[in-house]
Amino acid sequence: MPNIPGLKTLRAWLRVRRPERGPAMRAGEPPIRVFVSSVMSPENQGFRDTTVRALDRRDLSTTWAFEYTPASSSAVDQSYLQHVRTADIFVWLATAGTTPPVVAEVHEAIASSRRLWVVRIGENLTDDITQALIERVKPVCKMASAQDEDELADVLVLTFGDEVARALRGAPAAGRSSRLDALMIESRARCIVRWQAAGIDPATAATLADDATVLAPSLPPSATGGDVRVLTGDFGSGKSLLLERIHQADIVAARMGSGPIPIFLDAAAVSDLRAAVEGAAQASEGSMWKGQASSSMESISFHRRPPGEFSIRLGC
Repeated sequence: MPNIPGLKTLRAWLRVRRPERGPAMRAGEPPIRVFVSSVMSPENQGFRDTTVRALDRRDLSTTWAFEYTPASSSAVDQSYLQHVRTADIFVWLATAGTTPPVVAEVHEAIASSRRLWVVRIGENLTDDITQALIERVKPVCKMASAQDEDELADVLVLTFGDEVARALRGAPAAGRSSRLDALMIESRARCIVRWQAAGIDPATAATLADDATVLAPSLPPSATGGDVRVLTGDFGSGKSLLLERIHQADIVAARMGSGPIPIFLDAAAVSDLRAAVEGAAQASEGSMWKGQASSSMESISFHRRPPGEFSIRLGC
C-alpha cells in the first residue's frame, strides 16, 4: 500500500487480527448526545474544550461542538440546529456578548424540549441579549455558575450524574399548571425562531412574541367538538404564526379552566397521527381521548370528551 498521508490508521486497522470468538459485545443504544452552545471566541475556547473533555465519556456520551466537527455539505445555520433537535442534552455556557446563533440554538432547544443545562461563566453577564436569554430559560431549568475551567468541569460531571439518576428513577410528573407553562414557553420560542428566520433581529423577535395583540384580530372563534377548521394561505403568509396564536389562546383558556387541554404536535415528526395524538394525550393527562374537532393542512385539533377535553394543534 503506498505511503499516502491519512492511511496510517487504515493500515493499522487492516492488520488487526480477526477475533477467534466473533465480534466483541457492544452497546445496544447509541451514546448520549450532548450539544455544546456558547459564544465562540478565544476567551471562551478553554471553557468549550473543558466541556468536551468532561462529557466525552467513551461509549456513554459524546459531545457535538462546532469546532470539533469536519467539513459538511449542509448549510451551517441548518446543520447545527438539526443537531440541537437530536441532542439528548443541551449545554449553554452563558457568557457576555451572546450572539444570534446562540440565541437561535437556545430557542431551538426549548422548542424541541431538550434537557437544558445552563452554566453562567463569570459575573459580567449584563448585556441586554444575554440577560433576556437568561430570563427566557429560568422557567425551564435551574442554572449553575462557574468561575474557571476546573469549577466548570466539576459542575458538568455532577450535573451529568444527577441527570442519569433522575432518568433512571423517573422524574415526578409535572402538575397541570407547569405543563401549561411549558407549552407556552415552547410556543413562544417557535414564534421567535420563525421571526428570526424572516430576518428580524432577536430582540425585536422576542418583543413581537410577547405582544399578544400581534395577529390577535385574525384569530378565529374557538372551535367546538365536531368542527372542521381549514387554515390556508400563500407560502410565507403567516399561517404557522397564526396557528401558534391559536395554540396560545387555547393555553390561556385552559389556565382559566374554560378551555380544553392544548397539545402541540410537530407534523414533520408524525408518521401515525392517531398514535401521536394518543401518546400526547396520555403524557398530558394520563387518560385517553375520543372524538375529533378539526383538521387542516397546518392545524389539527382533537378533543377528549368528559371528564376533560383536549385541543391538539399540528404544526408544519
